[in-house]
Amino acid sequence: MCGLHSGILDEFRRRDSVMEQIRSVMAVPSARYLETLSAMAGAAYDKELRALGLNSSVMNSLAETARLQSVFQSTIGLEFSRQAAVSQSVFTDLERIADATRYVREAIGFSSMAQIASQAGVLSAMESMRGIEAALKGLPAWMKPLSTLQAVQPSWEIVSGLGAVGVGRPTLVQDIIGGLYAERAETVGFEAVVQMLQVADEAAEEEFAERVLQLLQKYSAAFITLLGQTTDWVQRQGLVNILTFLLTAYVAVENHRSRVDSDVQTQLAIEQASETHQEIADRKQELENVLSEFEDQQEKKDKHLRVLVRTAPLRMSPEADGKIMRQLYPDDLVRVVDIKEGWAHVEVFQYNSEQLINGWVSRRALRVR
Repeated sequence: MCGLHSGILDEFRRRDSVMEQIRSVMAVPSARYLETLSAMAGAAYDKELRALGLNSSVMNSLAETARLQSVFQSTIGLEFSRQAAVSQSVFTDLERIADATRYVREAIGFSSMAQIASQAGVLSAMESMRGIEAALKGLPAWMKPLSTLQAVQPSWEIVSGLGAVGVGRPTLVQDIIGGLYAERAETVGFEAVVQMLQVADEAAEEEFAERVLQLLQKYSAAFITLLGQTTDWVQRQGLVNILTFLLTAYVAVENHRSRVDSDVQTQLAIEQASETHQEIADRKQELENVLSEFEDQQEKKDKHLRVLVRTAPLRMSPEADGKIMRQLYPDDLVRVVDIKEGWAHVEVFQYNSEQLINGWVSRRALRVR
Protein backbone atom coordinates (compact mmCIF):
# COMPACT_ATOMS: atom_id res chain seq x y z
CA MET A 1 0.00 0.00 0.00
CA CYS A 2 2.82 2.31 0.87
CA GLY A 3 4.41 1.51 -2.45
CA LEU A 4 1.24 2.48 -4.20
CA HIS A 5 1.06 5.77 -2.33
CA SER A 6 4.69 6.39 -3.08
CA GLY A 7 4.13 5.80 -6.78
CA ILE A 8 1.13 8.11 -6.80
CA LEU A 9 3.12 10.82 -5.01
CA ASP A 10 5.97 10.42 -7.47
CA GLU A 11 3.55 10.77 -10.35
CA PHE A 12 2.11 13.96 -8.88
CA ARG A 13 5.59 15.31 -8.35
CA ARG A 14 6.48 14.48 -11.93
CA ARG A 15 3.36 16.19 -13.21
CA ASP A 16 4.02 19.18 -10.99
CA SER A 17 7.51 19.37 -12.41
CA VAL A 18 6.18 19.23 -15.96
CA MET A 19 3.59 21.89 -15.18
CA GLU A 20 6.25 24.04 -13.60
CA GLN A 21 8.33 23.73 -16.77
CA ILE A 22 5.28 24.57 -18.87
CA ARG A 23 4.57 27.60 -16.69
CA SER A 24 8.22 28.67 -16.98
CA VAL A 25 8.17 28.34 -20.74
CA MET A 26 4.90 30.28 -20.94
CA ALA A 27 6.31 32.93 -18.67
CA VAL A 28 9.22 33.65 -21.00
CA PRO A 29 7.17 34.97 -23.94
CA SER A 30 4.89 36.69 -21.47
CA ALA A 31 7.83 38.61 -20.02
CA ARG A 32 9.15 39.43 -23.46
CA TYR A 33 5.71 40.52 -24.53
CA LEU A 34 5.49 42.85 -21.58
CA GLU A 35 8.98 44.19 -22.33
CA THR A 36 7.96 44.73 -25.93
CA LEU A 37 4.79 46.51 -24.90
CA SER A 38 6.74 48.62 -22.44
CA ALA A 39 9.33 49.52 -25.08
CA MET A 40 6.63 50.39 -27.61
CA ALA A 41 4.79 52.48 -25.06
CA GLY A 42 8.02 54.24 -24.11
CA ALA A 43 8.87 54.96 -27.72
CA ALA A 44 5.38 56.26 -28.38
CA TYR A 45 5.57 58.39 -25.23
CA ASP A 46 8.94 59.81 -26.30
CA LYS A 47 7.50 60.55 -29.72
CA GLU A 48 4.54 62.32 -28.14
CA LEU A 49 6.89 64.30 -25.92
CA ARG A 50 8.95 65.37 -28.92
CA ALA A 51 5.78 66.33 -30.78
CA LEU A 52 4.54 68.24 -27.76
CA GLY A 53 7.92 69.94 -27.49
CA LEU A 54 7.79 71.06 -31.11
CA ASN A 55 4.19 72.18 -30.76
CA SER A 56 5.15 74.00 -27.60
CA SER A 57 7.96 75.80 -29.44
CA VAL A 58 5.61 76.77 -32.24
CA MET A 59 2.98 77.90 -29.76
CA ASN A 60 5.58 79.90 -27.86
CA SER A 61 6.57 81.56 -31.12
CA LEU A 62 2.97 82.41 -31.93
CA ALA A 63 2.32 83.51 -28.35
CA GLU A 64 5.36 85.80 -28.45
CA THR A 65 4.09 87.35 -31.67
CA ALA A 66 0.61 87.80 -30.20
CA ARG A 67 2.06 89.31 -27.03
CA LEU A 68 4.11 91.82 -28.97
CA GLN A 69 1.12 92.70 -31.10
CA SER A 70 -1.01 93.24 -28.00
CA VAL A 71 1.53 95.76 -26.70
CA PHE A 72 0.55 98.07 -29.52
CA GLN A 73 -3.19 97.33 -29.70
CA SER A 74 -4.23 100.52 -27.92
CA THR A 75 -1.83 102.61 -29.99
CA ILE A 76 -3.03 101.03 -33.24
CA GLY A 77 -6.67 101.50 -32.28
CA LEU A 78 -6.19 105.15 -31.32
CA GLU A 79 -4.20 106.02 -34.40
CA PHE A 80 -6.55 104.17 -36.72
CA SER A 81 -9.57 106.02 -35.31
CA ARG A 82 -7.82 109.33 -36.04
CA GLN A 83 -6.35 108.38 -39.42
CA ALA A 84 -8.91 110.12 -41.62
CA ALA A 85 -6.46 110.13 -44.56
CA VAL A 86 -6.83 106.36 -45.09
CA SER A 87 -10.07 105.15 -46.64
CA GLN A 88 -11.33 101.65 -47.43
CA SER A 89 -10.27 102.10 -51.05
CA VAL A 90 -6.65 102.41 -49.90
CA PHE A 91 -6.81 98.97 -48.30
CA THR A 92 -8.32 97.58 -51.49
CA ASP A 93 -5.48 99.10 -53.54
CA LEU A 94 -2.86 97.74 -51.12
CA GLU A 95 -4.35 94.26 -51.39
CA ARG A 96 -4.32 94.44 -55.20
CA ILE A 97 -0.68 95.54 -55.15
CA ALA A 98 0.28 92.82 -52.63
CA ASP A 99 -1.33 90.08 -54.74
CA ALA A 100 0.37 91.30 -57.92
CA THR A 101 3.81 91.74 -56.35
CA ARG A 102 3.71 88.32 -54.67
CA TYR A 103 2.89 86.81 -58.04
CA VAL A 104 5.81 88.65 -59.63
CA ARG A 105 8.22 87.49 -56.91
CA GLU A 106 7.08 83.89 -57.27
CA ALA A 107 7.12 84.01 -61.07
CA ILE A 108 10.64 85.38 -61.37
CA GLY A 109 11.98 83.29 -58.50
CA PHE A 110 13.75 85.97 -56.48
CA SER A 111 12.98 88.96 -54.30
CA SER A 112 16.16 90.79 -53.35
CA MET A 113 16.75 94.29 -54.65
CA ALA A 114 20.11 93.41 -56.16
CA GLN A 115 18.71 90.41 -58.04
CA ILE A 116 15.72 92.29 -59.40
CA ALA A 117 17.76 95.34 -60.38
CA SER A 118 20.06 93.13 -62.44
CA GLN A 119 17.20 91.97 -64.67
CA ALA A 120 16.46 94.72 -67.17
CA GLY A 121 13.88 92.60 -68.97
CA VAL A 122 11.99 91.90 -65.76
CA LEU A 123 12.09 95.57 -64.84
CA SER A 124 10.52 96.49 -68.16
CA ALA A 125 7.81 93.90 -67.64
CA MET A 126 7.14 95.12 -64.12
CA GLU A 127 6.96 98.75 -65.16
CA SER A 128 4.36 97.81 -67.76
CA MET A 129 2.07 96.15 -65.21
CA ARG A 130 -0.80 98.56 -65.45
CA GLY A 131 -2.67 96.93 -62.61
CA ILE A 132 0.01 97.81 -60.09
CA GLU A 133 0.48 101.30 -61.45
CA ALA A 134 -3.25 101.98 -61.38
CA ALA A 135 -3.49 100.79 -57.78
CA LEU A 136 -0.50 102.93 -56.77
CA LYS A 137 -2.23 106.03 -58.10
CA GLY A 138 -5.01 105.52 -55.59
CA LEU A 139 -2.72 105.65 -52.56
CA PRO A 140 -2.06 108.74 -50.44
CA ALA A 141 1.10 110.58 -51.45
CA TRP A 142 2.88 109.71 -48.18
CA MET A 143 2.35 105.98 -48.75
CA LYS A 144 3.40 105.72 -52.39
CA PRO A 145 6.63 103.92 -53.31
CA LEU A 146 9.27 105.84 -55.22
CA SER A 147 8.90 103.41 -58.13
CA THR A 148 7.02 100.29 -59.20
CA LEU A 149 10.26 98.41 -58.49
CA GLN A 150 10.11 99.46 -54.84
CA ALA A 151 6.50 98.26 -54.61
CA VAL A 152 7.69 94.71 -55.34
CA GLN A 153 9.89 94.69 -52.24
CA PRO A 154 8.59 93.17 -48.97
CA SER A 155 9.94 96.25 -47.14
CA TRP A 156 7.47 98.57 -48.89
CA GLU A 157 4.61 96.10 -48.43
CA ILE A 158 5.31 96.03 -44.68
CA VAL A 159 5.78 99.78 -44.13
CA SER A 160 2.74 100.72 -46.23
CA GLY A 161 0.62 98.15 -44.42
CA LEU A 162 1.66 99.48 -41.02
CA GLY A 163 1.02 103.03 -42.18
CA ALA A 164 -2.46 102.06 -43.36
CA VAL A 165 -3.47 100.88 -39.88
CA GLY A 166 -2.01 103.94 -38.19
CA VAL A 167 1.28 102.56 -36.88
CA GLY A 168 3.60 105.44 -37.60
CA ARG A 169 2.56 108.91 -38.63
CA PRO A 170 2.35 109.66 -42.37
CA THR A 171 5.50 111.81 -42.13
CA LEU A 172 7.40 108.85 -40.61
CA VAL A 173 6.11 106.41 -43.23
CA GLN A 174 7.02 108.82 -46.02
CA ASP A 175 10.54 109.29 -44.63
CA ILE A 176 11.06 105.53 -44.28
CA ILE A 177 9.96 104.88 -47.87
CA GLY A 178 12.29 107.60 -49.09
CA GLY A 179 15.14 106.26 -46.97
CA LEU A 180 15.08 102.63 -48.19
CA TYR A 181 18.17 101.89 -50.28
CA ALA A 182 19.13 105.57 -50.37
CA GLU A 183 21.77 107.76 -48.77
CA ARG A 184 20.66 108.75 -45.28
CA ALA A 185 21.70 111.17 -42.57
CA GLU A 186 23.41 109.64 -39.54
CA THR A 187 20.67 108.60 -37.11
CA VAL A 188 20.02 105.91 -34.51
CA GLY A 189 16.38 104.86 -34.26
CA PHE A 190 15.42 105.78 -37.80
CA GLU A 191 18.43 103.86 -39.16
CA ALA A 192 17.41 100.82 -37.11
CA VAL A 193 13.90 100.93 -38.62
CA VAL A 194 15.17 101.18 -42.19
CA GLN A 195 17.69 98.39 -41.72
CA MET A 196 15.04 96.17 -40.08
CA LEU A 197 12.88 96.51 -43.19
CA GLN A 198 15.83 95.91 -45.51
CA VAL A 199 16.53 92.66 -43.63
CA ALA A 200 13.08 91.52 -44.81
CA ASP A 201 14.25 92.07 -48.41
CA GLU A 202 17.77 90.70 -48.20
CA ALA A 203 18.28 88.13 -45.43
CA ALA A 204 18.13 84.40 -46.13
CA GLU A 205 16.10 82.45 -43.56
CA GLU A 206 19.17 81.10 -41.77
CA GLU A 207 20.65 84.62 -41.54
CA PHE A 208 17.56 86.46 -40.34
CA ALA A 209 17.96 86.12 -36.57
CA GLU A 210 21.66 86.93 -36.70
CA ARG A 211 21.04 90.05 -38.80
CA VAL A 212 18.33 91.27 -36.43
CA LEU A 213 20.53 90.65 -33.39
CA GLN A 214 23.42 92.58 -34.95
CA LEU A 215 21.05 95.44 -35.67
CA LEU A 216 19.74 95.55 -32.09
CA GLN A 217 23.23 95.23 -30.62
CA LYS A 218 24.34 98.20 -32.67
CA TYR A 219 21.41 100.56 -32.10
CA SER A 220 19.25 99.64 -29.07
CA ALA A 221 21.53 100.96 -26.30
CA ALA A 222 22.32 104.13 -28.28
CA PHE A 223 18.62 104.71 -28.92
CA ILE A 224 17.75 104.32 -25.24
CA THR A 225 20.52 106.78 -24.34
CA LEU A 226 19.26 109.28 -26.94
CA LEU A 227 15.73 109.11 -25.56
CA GLY A 228 16.96 109.63 -22.03
CA GLN A 229 19.03 112.67 -23.00
CA THR A 230 16.31 114.34 -25.08
CA THR A 231 14.56 117.08 -23.12
CA ASP A 232 12.59 118.75 -25.91
CA TRP A 233 9.03 117.39 -25.79
CA VAL A 234 8.37 117.53 -29.55
CA GLN A 235 11.64 115.77 -30.35
CA ARG A 236 11.06 113.15 -27.68
CA GLN A 237 7.57 112.37 -29.03
CA GLY A 238 9.09 111.90 -32.46
CA LEU A 239 11.65 109.44 -31.07
CA VAL A 240 8.89 107.54 -29.24
CA ASN A 241 7.01 107.25 -32.54
CA ILE A 242 10.13 105.76 -34.12
CA LEU A 243 10.55 103.27 -31.26
CA THR A 244 6.91 102.18 -31.54
CA PHE A 245 7.35 101.64 -35.26
CA LEU A 246 10.62 99.71 -34.79
CA LEU A 247 9.07 97.21 -32.37
CA THR A 248 5.94 96.78 -34.48
CA ALA A 249 8.01 96.42 -37.65
CA TYR A 250 9.88 93.46 -36.15
CA VAL A 251 6.56 91.66 -35.55
CA ALA A 252 5.40 92.55 -39.06
CA VAL A 253 8.63 91.26 -40.63
CA GLU A 254 8.29 87.91 -38.80
CA ASN A 255 4.64 87.66 -39.85
CA HIS A 256 5.64 88.38 -43.44
CA ARG A 257 8.19 85.54 -43.31
CA SER A 258 5.48 83.16 -42.08
CA ARG A 259 3.16 84.09 -44.96
CA VAL A 260 5.83 83.74 -47.61
CA ASP A 261 6.95 80.23 -46.68
CA SER A 262 5.11 77.67 -44.52
CA ASP A 263 8.44 76.08 -43.53
CA VAL A 264 9.36 79.29 -41.74
CA GLN A 265 7.07 78.30 -38.83
CA THR A 266 9.47 75.44 -38.11
CA GLN A 267 12.42 77.81 -38.47
CA LEU A 268 10.77 80.25 -36.06
CA ALA A 269 10.26 77.47 -33.54
CA ILE A 270 13.94 76.54 -33.76
CA GLU A 271 14.95 80.17 -33.36
CA GLN A 272 12.79 80.50 -30.23
CA ALA A 273 15.06 78.02 -28.43
CA SER A 274 18.33 79.56 -29.61
CA GLU A 275 20.60 81.84 -27.62
CA THR A 276 20.46 84.35 -30.46
CA HIS A 277 16.69 84.58 -30.24
CA GLN A 278 16.83 84.87 -26.46
CA GLU A 279 19.15 87.85 -26.71
CA ILE A 280 16.86 89.40 -29.32
CA ALA A 281 13.92 88.89 -26.94
CA ASP A 282 15.87 90.47 -24.06
CA ARG A 283 16.79 93.55 -26.10
CA LYS A 284 13.24 93.90 -27.40
CA GLN A 285 11.92 93.67 -23.85
CA GLU A 286 14.33 96.40 -22.80
CA LEU A 287 13.06 98.63 -25.63
CA GLU A 288 9.43 97.85 -24.74
CA ASN A 289 10.08 98.84 -21.13
CA VAL A 290 11.58 102.13 -22.28
CA LEU A 291 8.60 102.72 -24.58
CA SER A 292 6.14 102.11 -21.73
CA GLU A 293 8.10 104.45 -19.48
CA PHE A 294 8.02 107.35 -21.94
CA GLU A 295 4.41 106.74 -23.03
CA ASP A 296 3.31 106.92 -19.38
CA GLN A 297 4.96 110.30 -18.87
CA GLN A 298 2.48 113.13 -18.67
CA GLU A 299 2.64 115.60 -21.51
CA LYS A 300 4.32 118.84 -20.59
CA LYS A 301 2.04 121.83 -20.59
CA ASP A 302 3.16 123.97 -23.50
CA LYS A 303 0.75 126.60 -24.74
CA HIS A 304 2.66 126.77 -28.02
CA LEU A 305 1.99 123.14 -29.06
CA ARG A 306 -0.34 122.62 -32.00
CA VAL A 307 -1.38 119.76 -34.27
CA LEU A 308 -2.23 119.73 -37.97
CA VAL A 309 -5.90 119.44 -38.86
CA ARG A 310 -5.23 118.86 -42.55
CA THR A 311 -2.39 118.21 -44.94
CA ALA A 312 -0.33 121.36 -45.46
CA PRO A 313 3.12 122.21 -46.83
CA LEU A 314 5.91 123.38 -44.57
CA ARG A 315 7.50 126.32 -46.40
CA MET A 316 10.80 128.13 -46.05
CA SER A 317 9.10 131.54 -46.02
CA PRO A 318 5.64 132.86 -45.02
CA GLU A 319 4.44 133.13 -48.60
CA ALA A 320 2.03 131.11 -50.72
CA ASP A 321 4.79 130.51 -53.26
CA GLY A 322 7.52 129.89 -50.67
CA LYS A 323 9.71 126.86 -51.29
CA ILE A 324 8.17 123.69 -49.87
CA MET A 325 10.42 121.89 -47.40
CA ARG A 326 8.09 118.93 -46.87
CA GLN A 327 4.43 118.03 -46.39
CA LEU A 328 2.87 117.89 -42.94
CA TYR A 329 -0.11 115.62 -42.26
CA PRO A 330 -3.09 115.50 -39.87
CA ASP A 331 -2.08 115.07 -36.19
CA ASP A 332 1.56 116.02 -36.78
CA LEU A 333 2.80 117.80 -33.66
CA VAL A 334 4.42 121.24 -34.01
CA ARG A 335 5.52 124.05 -31.73
CA VAL A 336 4.66 127.61 -32.77
CA VAL A 337 7.60 129.97 -32.23
CA ASP A 338 6.30 133.01 -34.11
CA ILE A 339 3.27 134.38 -35.92
CA LYS A 340 3.19 136.55 -39.04
CA GLU A 341 -0.27 137.41 -40.31
CA GLY A 342 -1.82 134.16 -41.58
CA TRP A 343 1.38 132.17 -41.11
CA ALA A 344 2.90 130.33 -38.16
CA HIS A 345 6.63 129.78 -37.79
CA VAL A 346 6.86 126.27 -36.33
CA GLU A 347 9.30 123.62 -35.12
CA VAL A 348 8.55 120.09 -36.26
CA PHE A 349 10.35 116.78 -35.80
CA GLN A 350 11.94 115.37 -38.95
CA TYR A 351 12.21 111.61 -38.67
CA ASN A 352 14.95 110.97 -41.22
CA SER A 353 17.33 113.28 -39.35
CA GLU A 354 15.91 112.86 -35.82
CA GLN A 355 16.19 116.64 -35.46
CA LEU A 356 13.79 119.57 -35.19
CA ILE A 357 13.42 121.68 -38.32
CA ASN A 358 11.85 125.14 -38.70
CA GLY A 359 9.45 126.37 -41.33
CA TRP A 360 6.23 128.22 -42.02
CA VAL A 361 2.74 126.73 -42.24
CA SER A 362 -0.71 128.25 -42.69
CA ARG A 363 -2.33 129.06 -39.33
CA ARG A 364 -5.62 127.64 -40.68
CA ALA A 365 -4.04 124.21 -40.77
CA LEU A 366 -3.38 124.24 -37.02
CA ARG A 367 -5.44 123.66 -33.90
CA VAL A 368 -4.65 123.66 -30.19
CA ARG A 369 -3.48 120.23 -29.00
